[in-house]
Amino acid sequence: MRQLTSLAIAALLAVAAACGTVRTDSHSEAARPTIPMPTMAETRPADLPGLHNVVRYADNLLTGAQPEGEVAFETLAGLGVKTIISVDGAKPAVELAAKHGLRYVHLPIGYDGISPERKAELARAVQELPGPVYMHCHHGKHRSAGAGAAVAMALGLTDSATLVERMKLSGTAANYKGMWACATETPRLSAAELAKASNEFPSVYKTSGMVDGMVAIDVENDHVKGIEKAGWKTAEDHPDMFPAKASAGLERALRAMVDDGETKAKDEEFRRLLLASADAAKALDDAVKAGQGAEELSALFKKVGQSCKDCHTKYRD
Repeated sequence: MRQLTSLAIAALLAVAAACGTVRTDSHSEAARPTIPMPTMAETRPADLPGLHNVVRYADNLLTGAQPEGEVAFETLAGLGVKTIISVDGAKPAVELAAKHGLRYVHLPIGYDGISPERKAELARAVQELPGPVYMHCHHGKHRSAGAGAAVAMALGLTDSATLVERMKLSGTAANYKGMWACATETPRLSAAELAKASNEFPSVYKTSGMVDGMVAIDVENDHVKGIEKAGWKTAEDHPDMFPAKASAGLERALRAMVDDGETKAKDEEFRRLLLASADAAKALDDAVKAGQGAEELSALFKKVGQSCKDCHTKYRD
């Protein structure tokens, strides 16, 4: 079946809602509009209402970006998804998911790879919880792709070569070697090995201060990207976010990480690199407030990104 466009799906959801066929709470069992599930034959990620970079990794498993707003959960329900697994550090919208009859599981991972214990836990969750399963990180390109590949390998759902191609489709960056290893070095787990994995499946995982800090930096960085895309002006689709607010937020988030207790316990080189990122963000914020031109602001924002990459290359990738 040919994949529907985002506008077509949005129209389908709207008509169904008007007719009372969209499930509006966890107790309603009324019929939902059916949205075609992305297939393994797709040559590009699906872009659906509230859901971006959606890629199918196996019969029962989709990966993609963090759900955006209630429409995303309506889309997930329309796809037939029953369980959402977040491998991102941000707190999931558990209540909003439950409103649409969806269960949330929160099992964060890093960019440098996934421990055998977490791989087994993710695999057990996908095997035992109602499916289809939608697995996501923030952008749906790196961590969820690696996690999806690890789960598919651990459960023997498909082969390594297929999963490498799936990760390419998701847009996984070449330098995330730990993520790519999930598709090539994850062994199939026996029933006994899966049974040893935790089956607590928390809806909200208690993250560390550093994980929370990285999530905050990621969010603020996205705000600045939106401002840059709008020509260093307030974007029409985000009127409450203006340039000085975005740049100040990024500098503040990086500075908070510098002052975090976990950061202070790291080695001197890590602290130096993080401080360089915070200083680069301050230079951008100062330039925004001074009314510098778009070209200079973009150059300064690029320096912030490069300083972060320098740290990631040494400590995260």
